[in-house]
Amino acid sequence: MDADEKRRRAEDKRAGVFADELAKLRRRRAALEAKETRLLADAYALTLEQRSRIGSVSSRERHMPLRSMALELGMAVRVNDRSMQTLMHDAHELIELFPATMGALSEGRVTRAHAQVIQDAGRVIDDPADRADYERIVLVEAERQTVPRTKKYAIQRAAVLDPRPLQERHDTAMRERRAWVTDLDDAMSTLTILGSNVYIHGTYNRLTSQGTTIKNVDEARRRAYAAAAAERGASGNSGVGAGAGFGLSGAGDGDANAAAGETEPWFDERTLDEIRADLALDMLLTGSPTIDPTDPATGGLGAIRAEVRSPSPSPR
Repeated sequence: MDADEKRRRAEDKRAGVFADELAKLRRRRAALEAKETRLLADAYALTLEQRSRIGSVSSRERHMPLRSMALELGMAVRVNDRSMQTLMHDAHELIELFPATMGALSEGRVTRAHAQVIQDAGRVIDDPADRADYERIVLVEAERQTVPRTKKYAIQRAAVLDPRPLQERHDTAMRERRAWVTDLDDAMSTLTILGSNVYIHGTYNRLTSQGTTIKNVDEARRRAYAAAAAERGASGNSGVGAGAGFGLSGAGDGDANAAAGETEPWFDERTLDEIRADLALDMLLTGSPTIDPTDPATGGLGAIRAEVRSPSPSPR
């Protein structure tokens, strides 16, 4: 065995050791997360006991035990009280409604993130027997798949067992529609719109169609400019007539001069993603795209309409 082969085998062995150690650490972390979950659930259960002893019907007073507990726990770990309330509630719900998932977490077979997606998707299942069947099936997937894949599978399985009709589920979800802003670094922000998939996909489809049209027009201008430049090179003259082949809407005097060999025209260097973002903001702020290089005779970018294909129905 030569030196290279020995080194390769030694490195492969080390990689295996790294993988084994990482898996052990993840199992220990899962066990610790299970202990934390039980602690938070016990704290939540105590607040329920405290609330049961409050004679007042005031919602503010009855909610005070949970708020006080969340504030104390949150200060200990530097988490705001509202987030701590959510953590406590989720921990209590996981133990009470998803015992098999909690057991898998305690044994390190799944992570807390896996447990959370199982819990989030499965809380719509009211029947305990159905919920147990759901857990059993999804846990098999969770023990061998990533969190995103587990989430997708869990949502599909929960939809089968959800007792509510699809229309009722959609109507409930539609009441959550909203728009919000998230500020980012470097003077950037994101605008997120939560709404019906028909309207969201339709909006994205229209932006894509408009953006693709802009890219196609820009590509045609580039080809026309290159052809005019080649023609000038072949004829050895910079005659004004060389730009006659442009004939593109949106080409102003600068483009005509460029075709004549005086200046290079402006070309759109934006990516399709950048164009989509610019178009969306333009139309929200002004009602129409600020820059429209298409032919006004055909209606321009405003004439482009969305096309939406119906998504595959959820399994029932």
